[in-house]
Amino acid sequence: MAIFKYLLEKLLLPLILSTPVITAIVSKLQTDSWLEYIKNVSTEQWMIIGGVVLSLLAARWMFMRVSAVKELNKGYLPFAFISNPLYGWEDMGELTYKGVIWKIRLAVHSMVPENMRLTDIEVDTPPRCPKCKTEIEQKHTLLGRYLWSCVNCSFKRRNGESYYKEAERANKIARRFAEEEFAKRKGQ
Repeated sequence: MAIFKYLLEKLLLPLILSTPVITAIVSKLQTDSWLEYIKNVSTEQWMIIGGVVLSLLAARWMFMRVSAVKELNKGYLPFAFISNPLYGWEDMGELTYKGVIWKIRLAVHSMVPENMRLTDIEVDTPPRCPKCKTEIEQKHTLLGRYLWSCVNCSFKRRNGESYYKEAERANKIARRFAEEEFAKRKGQ
């Protein structure tokens, strides 16, 4: 695979892409016309040349994308400052969104329940498997999507957004449920 990639990038692509220029130069030297040789190429030959060029460009793009996905999936620890609330977290329940389970939790900053704010509600990341409730792993796919998979069972799901982006959306839904719950309690 590495040899093919090397030959493709260092030999085949430059050779194929420079062929029209070389042909024009040879045509000028031999016939005193830049386009004489190029005019003699049949439509079928142009189609074959075009197909070869497109195939080589597609192969090069595929190699570049595979390398980029491998780099993305190496795993890294993003820098994040996480501060835990004064009295920890209280589990509020679960929300099913995008085919996975999000744990809803409340940051407890005070022992007085009236001091609870909607901004203290958040969903936990990563989400959990709907089958066995194990934390989901995420990997980049070749076509720019994400694969969510469970390490404990066979659950797999493709998604267009990362679960960090989906967590923001799930968080909005969870806060909306909490707003409705607060309104019901005030109405009683």
